[in-house]
Amino acid sequence: MVHKFASIGAVLSSCPVELRKRLGWLKSGRFLRLLSAVIAVAVLVAILYNAIMVDRIPPTYSIHVSNSSASGPVPALNSVDVDFSEAVRHDTAEQAFSVSPNVSGSFHWQGLKMIFTPSSKLPLSTTFHVHIAAGVQDLAGNPQGGTGDLDFTTVGAPRVTDVSPATGALSIGVDTPILITFDRLMDTQKVIAGLQVTPDFTYQASWNGAVLSIAPTRPLQYGTTYSIKVGDPAVDTDGTKLLAYVTNFKTVDMGLRVTALI
Repeated sequence: MVHKFASIGAVLSSCPVELRKRLGWLKSGRFLRLLSAVIAVAVLVAILYNAIMVDRIPPTYSIHVSNSSASGPVPALNSVDVDFSEAVRHDTAEQAFSVSPNVSGSFHWQGLKMIFTPSSKLPLSTTFHVHIAAGVQDLAGNPQGGTGDLDFTTVGAPRVTDVSPATGALSIGVDTPILITFDRLMDTQKVIAGLQVTPDFTYQASWNGAVLSIAPTRPLQYGTTYSIKVGDPAVDTDGTKLLAYVTNFKTVDMGLRVTALI
């Protein structure tokens, strides 16, 4: 037993000397240069990863009214869209959104688009201001520091912008169609229901966009003044009522008549 302990002690006493000899290369200049290069590469990789993989850019967005042109009045039945450049935290975007005058409504999302839909039809001929406050966050938590704004005005009641023959026109052909042009698309059936012609004549009504064509199926009476009225229950496609419109014209006289005496 004493023999074994003596052997173990001899081995342990020799280890430090052997270990120092084996690890002596750690002090060499070649190893230190290699270690410096490895550390530099590791730092560079960390910097590149942080720059490329870590999102530090806040979201951007654009605001516009759904299904409307860039300028001009917008329909009273419409919604406001906010298109984000990346996925955002929905609660932060909805809390940042406001409309003045105040409008009650609801939010829903389509991908990166937030859509605000009013709970009821907006009042006519009214200007609204949409505001997006700062603080909208993307999924990485980067907040949007700037604000966004949009102004838009709702349309007024639908109206007639042109009529042919012109109001008060004389000597109109007895087979001439009447063309009535509205400022927007109309509910075709309700416009026809609100159409009155005096004196009465049979006609065929057709539509080309916002233009109503009234074509007599038989020639009109000669030398007669006709009145065309469009009123209740005529409405546009959003259900906004048309203010009553009246026009008139006189057909050409029949036969020969004296125009001058020489």
